[in-house]
Amino acid sequence: MDIQSKTNYQSREQRHYPDGLPHPVMPLSSEFSPMTQVIKHAHPWSQLAYSSQGILQIETDQGLFVVPPQQALWLPPNMTHQITCQCPTRLRSLHFQDHITAPLGDAIQTLAVGPLLQALILEVCHWGRDYQLSTEKQRVIDVLVDQLVSAPKQDFFIPNITDKRLQPIVSHFNHHPESKRTLNDFANQVGASTRTLHRLFLLNFAMGFNQWKQRIRVLKALTLLDQDLPIKDIAATLGYDSDSSFIAAFKQQMGLPPKQYRKQN
Repeated sequence: MDIQSKTNYQSREQRHYPDGLPHPVMPLSSEFSPMTQVIKHAHPWSQLAYSSQGILQIETDQGLFVVPPQQALWLPPNMTHQITCQCPTRLRSLHFQDHITAPLGDAIQTLAVGPLLQALILEVCHWGRDYQLSTEKQRVIDVLVDQLVSAPKQDFFIPNITDKRLQPIVSHFNHHPESKRTLNDFANQVGASTRTLHRLFLLNFAMGFNQWKQRIRVLKALTLLDQDLPIKDIAATLGYDSDSSFIAAFKQQMGLPPKQYRKQN
């Protein structure tokens, strides 16, 4: 099953500020119905993409980021990106003037969102687009930026690759995460030895083939969990031999079992 399919997606464009952002932080709240896509775009300011409900799939030139409500994605200025929502999603984005976010740097990064940072994001979004900047609101913004700078950085994403020997393997498992094929099975197809393919995975993904495959499956699982499918069905869809093996793999990657993850979301 191709759970990444973009067939029949609705398309939406984000609003733009043609004259630049009027305040240091500008919120953008959107409610997305299932199978909605914000088409590929970029803007001259930084953005924090956060979903208080639902999973964001954010495609960039660097790779695919799957962002659950426990995380947010920091996008530097002029970073081309496309957002896909397969389930009902509450997008709570913040757009920043450059001068207040310099400490965050100019690299895309995934940030862990704890209770305080989540509360600050939602508070600023509650102000709306027409808020008046006051001393009190500026203090909230200052604390927000401090929390963003100190938030733990995470790298739970799948980078894009250009090596033609890996592309058929990546495509296969993106479309068939349940597949049992091994690197040895692909060796003749792609014209490289198993040892060479293993080395290429380490070079391109900073992880071995089996670890990469588990990450692909867990990323797919996040979207399936968001659809309220039974755990046993998710395990079978992703090719696990048992519920327990899926639960163990998910916990190893996400730090908590899938049922607890679903409850928290």
